[in-house]
Amino acid sequence: MKSFSISLLIILVSVLAKAQSQIDIISSYYKQGKFDQVIISGEKYRRTLNGRGIPALDYMILTSICLNPPNKSLACKLANIITDDYYQGLDKADISLIKNGFSAICNGNNSLNYNIVQQITTNQYAHDHHYSGIFGSFKSYMAIGSLGQENQFKYFNSEFAREVMEKPIISNKVVKTLNNTDIETLINRRCKKGDNLAIGRMVTRFGKGARYYVSNNFLVITSAKNPIEPKGVCMDLENVLAFYNNYYSLNSPSDLIVIYLTSKYDGVGPLVKRLYGIQIPFGGLGYSNFYDNSITAWIYDNHDVGTLKHELIHILIKSTFNNIPHWFEEGLAELYEESTFTDKVLIGKENWRFALLKENVFDYSYSLNDLIHNLEYEPNQEQLKKTSDKFLFYIKKNESPEFFNGEQLEIKAAIPAFISSALSLYKDALSRYFILYLQDTKKLKPLYYNLQKRDSAFFDLSNYKSIENIISESCGERSFKNVEDNFATWLNNQSIKN
Repeated sequence: MKSFSISLLIILVSVLAKAQSQIDIISSYYKQGKFDQVIISGEKYRRTLNGRGIPALDYMILTSICLNPPNKSLACKLANIITDDYYQGLDKADISLIKNGFSAICNGNNSLNYNIVQQITTNQYAHDHHYSGIFGSFKSYMAIGSLGQENQFKYFNSEFAREVMEKPIISNKVVKTLNNTDIETLINRRCKKGDNLAIGRMVTRFGKGARYYVSNNFLVITSAKNPIEPKGVCMDLENVLAFYNNYYSLNSPSDLIVIYLTSKYDGVGPLVKRLYGIQIPFGGLGYSNFYDNSITAWIYDNHDVGTLKHELIHILIKSTFNNIPHWFEEGLAELYEESTFTDKVLIGKENWRFALLKENVFDYSYSLNDLIHNLEYEPNQEQLKKTSDKFLFYIKKNESPEFFNGEQLEIKAAIPAFISSALSLYKDALSRYFILYLQDTKKLKPLYYNLQKRDSAFFDLSNYKSIENIISESCGERSFKNVEDNFATWLNNQSIKN
């Protein structure tokens, strides 16, 4: 693989003032017991860009349905199922609040506790955005066997590797630092197509002497010393965007998508810090911000835009869906990290992530069923020791002394950091290869559209389908177990080929 990235789409902590005022109106209806108005206004607002992905809004609509006598029995029966299934990635504290609210309403007393609405986050896209938590550059070290031979990561030397191992992992909570004013600023920063003054401000903001190119949908900006040609990147991304729009019916933003390109392999974090005042996990190759419609990244050459393909999926998914399973969104983004056009269709290929599954480094028994239900896994001490030994063996086997200028790394110090995020890495790899399996068996598009259908008709409770049922039906199977078995067979065949 030529390029990969940690996707880190920041989860912002509130919505802009205009959106909040609309939430206040719906909340007022709710507090007054005008449940029909909550349902009508809430569903309409939910279809707008500013009303998407707000858990408190969904809670008010669902409980309003529960409080309407003709619908109460079915709504109460499905309320907890939907909470666990559709919003499985939501913060655990919010899930507990939601279930307590449903319990009070559905267990006979019709008790409406408005305080619960006030406590549930009104964040847009506030479901917990899982990311690997391990350094992007450390991932490249892990996959050194293939990447080192291709010399793709020419900036990754022994000194930098030591710095990676010594750098603390940044907590997801540290990233959530924006307030209402910040969000409104980001929204207002969007660069409208044809607005030359706004384009000029973006270029000036990037820095003195910046080079840039504007196409129909993209503004690519980089420094004078970066050999990357912005025009070539724009043209490649236009083709990718056209495919995403046509194949998946993803909403293309009406504003320009701004791409900030750093000239250094390890430059994404510092550039994000300078542009946004936000610290992101060290070593990421790509960062996307849905609110100001931007991507910050490092790419290897003009035609190696795998990182940008990945981040673009996150931007477009957030413009289209209220909520989508994390494993699907991340797996889809990862699918196109390594991909090529065949008859105008972008086809995902095998990439470095397969090593995580093929080598069985982690010794984790983590199934596809665990993945789609967002289950966590805590290894015991024996498993930790076994994993540590395997990882040490794997790194020693694949280390390329020439790649690190002949210097040997003290890798044992890095093992605890790796193990702490091993499951996240494994989950990402499993997501990517399940999506690849769906692509190869021509089931990816049906599953995508079934997820989109469920998302848009979320409150049609009589037709609500669990994620297992959606996957099974999309794959033409009678049970999810059959899907698991077929995927296992396919994955085994991939191992034989490799």
